[in-house]
Amino acid sequence: MHGSGLLCLFVVSVTAKVYSPPQAAKALDDVEKALAQITHLPHLTKAQLSDAKKVSADVEKSIAELESPAGQKLSKEARNAKVTASVKELESLQTTWSKSADVAIADRKAALEKELKDKEAELEKDTKMMKVLTLEKKLAEKKLKLQNMIDAKNAEQAKRQAAKEAAEQQAMVSTVMDLAKNMKTAKDKTVVADKLKPVMSYLESRKKTVSDSLAKIDSEEKNREAEINALTSAPSKMAVSKAPTFLAQVYQTMRRVAYSASGFNKYGLMHDDVLYETPDVEEALRRLPTQLIDERNFRITRALQYSGQKKYLAKEEWTKFDEDVRYLQPYLTEVIKERLEKEAWDRK
Repeated sequence: MHGSGLLCLFVVSVTAKVYSPPQAAKALDDVEKALAQITHLPHLTKAQLSDAKKVSADVEKSIAELESPAGQKLSKEARNAKVTASVKELESLQTTWSKSADVAIADRKAALEKELKDKEAELEKDTKMMKVLTLEKKLAEKKLKLQNMIDAKNAEQAKRQAAKEAAEQQAMVSTVMDLAKNMKTAKDKTVVADKLKPVMSYLESRKKTVSDSLAKIDSEEKNREAEINALTSAPSKMAVSKAPTFLAQVYQTMRRVAYSASGFNKYGLMHDDVLYETPDVEEALRRLPTQLIDERNFRITRALQYSGQKKYLAKEEWTKFDEDVRYLQPYLTEVIKERLEKEAWDRK
């Protein structure tokens, strides 16, 4: 583009001198100097440089002819014609370059316009994304605020419920203490029995609540045991040794963790103390020896007492995983077997 402008300048200045015969040689010198400068421009393309060198060679040839003895003999019109031909060749080069420059400018303009449109589309897309992200942020903040309000409400309700239960427990403890003091001196045992009824009702309600919670924990533990058993009993392509496998060790560790997390052992209870009392469990309990029944009742009564006071036994009195005896299982297995046999017989 710079070469085209410079070339145009020299074409105009040279053309103005061509038709003054005394200036013909000087005009060719000017054309040659212009071409020498143009061929050294750093921004020329290979095609432009090749065209410029060709025109430069033609001009040098014309100068050489005019300066030769034969050229000196030419008429002014002939000499002027050669200069005019060189100038026209230069003008043709300038026209070609101008067209190329126009095409290059048009292409560059089109590329810039396309790039601008792409940037505008990308900006519009980013703007929309920012709007979406802003809306999502506001929505998340509202959800968090709502969840905090719900949590605060639930916490307040739990606090009121805990205070209510504590008041009821304190009232029952006071009633039991008063009854214990007056029981020896009371003449009418019926009155004492009547006063004990609400206490017994409360204790039964607490027993059911604790039993249900412990039954839920036991059910969750059994589900975990079933999942782990399925993993450990699956056939493996690995070499099997008599030593416990890694999965078996993990299983035992998880059982211990689940046992400690269940919480009933902190009250001194055993696993079979907290079984949900289905008809099968009730029948198995009926078959238990008296000593086992008495020990079970002692543990449950103590657990209810400590649960009502919202505290655990001393840690050394907690039931340990290795010391938990499944004392009811043999009787329960027997009861279930008998029931299944009876049901099978009845279906015949």
